[in-house]
Amino acid sequence: MRAWIIAFFALACLGGCGSVSTDGGNVPAGIQSHITVNKKQVKSCYETVRVEEPDLAGKVEVAWTVSTEGAVTDIGVANNTTGSDDLANCLVRRIKRWEFPAADEEQQVTYPFKFN
Repeated sequence: MRAWIIAFFALACLGGCGSVSTDGGNVPAGIQSHITVNKKQVKSCYETVRVEEPDLAGKVEVAWTVSTEGAVTDIGVANNTTGSDDLANCLVRRIKRWEFPAADEEQQVTYPFKFN
């Protein structure tokens, strides 16, 4: 029953039961565009946790390294004003699977995901 409620809430909120901002980082354009492309994954984390925490809002800053091959390494939460470990952990799990464009050197990223 709980899974059905979560699925229903997530579908009902596709039009916007809260907002997610993925435009707050000071990162290279290739990294930013990839974050923007994956905004649905970020919003999915938010909407899933929001079922249990309807007043969920704030910012989760995630820090990670992008290897020269484009893989995410050394990922963790740098700051979390939402108070939700579930949201932060979901973001980390999702971002770990992202593949970024290859680059000549590793890139350090600290990105603020904003929720309201």
